[in-house]
Amino acid sequence: MKTQIYNLLGGIGLLIFSLSMLSHSSQNYFSSWFHNKFRHKNTNRLYSLFEGIIFSFITESSTISATTYSSILEAGSIDFVNILYFISGVNIGASLIPMIILFNFSIIPYLLVFIGTFLIIFVNKNTKKNIYNLGQVLLSIGLLLVSLIYIKSGTIENQLIHLIKNNYISSFFIGIITALIFRSSNAVVILLIPFVLNNIIGFNSALFTVIGANIGSSLYVLIKSYKQERHIIITSFIHLIINIMGAFSIYIIYLIHPLFFYATPYMSLNIIILHVLTNILGSLISILLSNSIIKGLLNNIYPLKTNNTTKRFKYLNPIVTNTPSVAIEQCIKEISRMGEIALINLEKSFGLIFDFRRNSINQIQKDEDLLDYLEDALMNFLTSLSMKNPTYGESEVIMSLYNMINDMERVGDHAINLLDLAEYKFNHYINFSEEASVELKYFFELCHTSFIKSLEALEDRDLEKINEVIELEQKIDAVEKQLRKDHIDRLNKCICNPNSGMIFLDCLTNLERVGDHAYKIALTTRDIIKILQ
Repeated sequence: MKTQIYNLLGGIGLLIFSLSMLSHSSQNYFSSWFHNKFRHKNTNRLYSLFEGIIFSFITESSTISATTYSSILEAGSIDFVNILYFISGVNIGASLIPMIILFNFSIIPYLLVFIGTFLIIFVNKNTKKNIYNLGQVLLSIGLLLVSLIYIKSGTIENQLIHLIKNNYISSFFIGIITALIFRSSNAVVILLIPFVLNNIIGFNSALFTVIGANIGSSLYVLIKSYKQERHIIITSFIHLIINIMGAFSIYIIYLIHPLFFYATPYMSLNIIILHVLTNILGSLISILLSNSIIKGLLNNIYPLKTNNTTKRFKYLNPIVTNTPSVAIEQCIKEISRMGEIALINLEKSFGLIFDFRRNSINQIQKDEDLLDYLEDALMNFLTSLSMKNPTYGESEVIMSLYNMINDMERVGDHAINLLDLAEYKFNHYINFSEEASVELKYFFELCHTSFIKSLEALEDRDLEKINEVIELEQKIDAVEKQLRKDHIDRLNKCICNPNSGMIFLDCLTNLERVGDHAYKIALTTRDIIKILQ
């Protein structure tokens, strides 16, 4: 009896580990696909459905996929019906994963473990990363199949089994709780199969456990999305509604014709078909009712609240640390958001130098506080992400993003410096000469344009914009030297007074630093493009 318990516990542990390893290794193997496919929003609904199937098949989890996609998109431009199609595909794709166990015969599990281990040990992961990642995929599949052998030999009857054996309500809630613990309905489905094959749990109990597990996995997503942005929460509700629709459909079929689910003489295949059918039916019904579902969520549950300065991520959801490829894309969007906020502050602060209005100061300071928050939060997120074993290339991108975050925050600091200079100028009744004003505005346009182009290069991965920023940097340095020389000439000719000269030179310094940071952002973007190609 003790040996059976140890086999069962070891098998369950190996099952959870192998599923996690399979998810991570698959994402590494298809990392370039992630970076290319999920950088921009897709508007074709049918294509979104197929993208969802592929996405969840790679991540091995609908839990990961359900919140990942919507987090990439901007809250104000989301087509939630499109997301519903995507999540429908996600559910269908994820339910196909347990089909792996159909290969659990003869020497295949052990052969996969051997081949996978051989590739991992003897292949250089830096020069032949695809073969190395393939080795990880094969090893994780092999370990998953081996875990089933231990689970099957360790299946025992105990009080928990008796609780769900003939009680469909308790089976349903056990499925929910187990999926919440394992964070996956696939793990519950795979775990159930040996118990059904050994006649410890009946098929009917397994049926209610499976539909409970489906709902439990979506509840986990909803819990993780608590206090996130509105579009992420709505996406989590969509995932839950699709799974509830599927559970309800299966229950109706069960009431009408229970024998319908005994489609084949193989119980393991019947359970897999049940899981797939649950997600297909839930997806189909949700697609048919998509407009009503989205309208109800938008109008009745989470009305729109616009507040750009709320201290939270707009695109990034903490759950995507399990998907480094997508997490990096979301981080880049958050960093671009930092740049947009810093750009607005820069424009407002420079405008105050020539037209000072105290009522603008409060908003500039709020945006600066938001920049400081995003800097710390993104740094912490990237630190957590670097511990999730990303690919070698993704690790290099993460290091580059650290530097880029600092550049964005420093531009915000220079905007605050310009604000302080504007306030000092206003309080001390300092005026610029007409010539100095024209020169300073011209220099601002150069630095301002350089920073805008660096942001566009980051968002669009545009090498041409990067080259334009590099050319502008050379011009900015030359113009700054010339303006300083002209300023000294004006001082010598007594056209300018020393106090205004100090403000003028400090403005030049801060604007030139903005140009420097734009240049660094452009170079970092170029490095990221090379790595992710």
